[in-house]
Amino acid sequence: MKRITCAFLCLIAIMMCFSTISEDYNMYDINPNSAITVVERRGLSQSKENAMKYRRYYIEGCENPKVTRQLYALLTAHSKAFSLVYCQYGRNEKYSRTTQKIEKKLKNYEIDSREVKKWPGTETLDERSIYRMVTYRIDEESLWDIIDVFDTTKTIWDWDYPKYPMDICFYREGGLAWFYITAHERLNTLILDDSMGLSVLDIESIGVKLVAEESADDDNLFYNRF
Repeated sequence: MKRITCAFLCLIAIMMCFSTISEDYNMYDINPNSAITVVERRGLSQSKENAMKYRRYYIEGCENPKVTRQLYALLTAHSKAFSLVYCQYGRNEKYSRTTQKIEKKLKNYEIDSREVKKWPGTETLDERSIYRMVTYRIDEESLWDIIDVFDTTKTIWDWDYPKYPMDICFYREGGLAWFYITAHERLNTLILDDSMGLSVLDIESIGVKLVAEESADDDNLFYNRF
């Protein structure tokens, strides 16, 4: 496990050299009115980000554990935060032992937590279950513990109830959800634009294949207002 973790850290360090993310890790303000939202058109039509062309892809090859390590490294190097959805089938249900360990390990890096019925890739009508989406910062302080948590999974599809928290999602600066999964349906979505400095070839170099889907318009972009 230690050898895997060190290799994972080296991958992240290499990818960060090519990342366009800011080195300012003190951007987070916990807003009590924050939420996962579809980006609003009102007042955003003139913004730089809203004017960009977003391209949507499905990533094939996520069943390979080695590829999963490299995918985690790439996503972590280009993200400011990630989220997990903690599910309970009723208020009295306890989380699995694995979920409890993950929640405890990441507690110090939590920047937002709320009950939701909608998160990237999923909207539920289930009134009995409790879904709590927790967002964690990605920075130099949190990196080792994040790697330890990621190392407990074999593939991204492990992020599913009941053993694990559900549906991992990664966010760019500004809160755009640029990679997210619906684990029980084996679905994932990658959102790219020209500002990221990442090409299809860059991502496919880790051993995956990107399948182009319809372009993402403003009504289908998710922002985490943490």
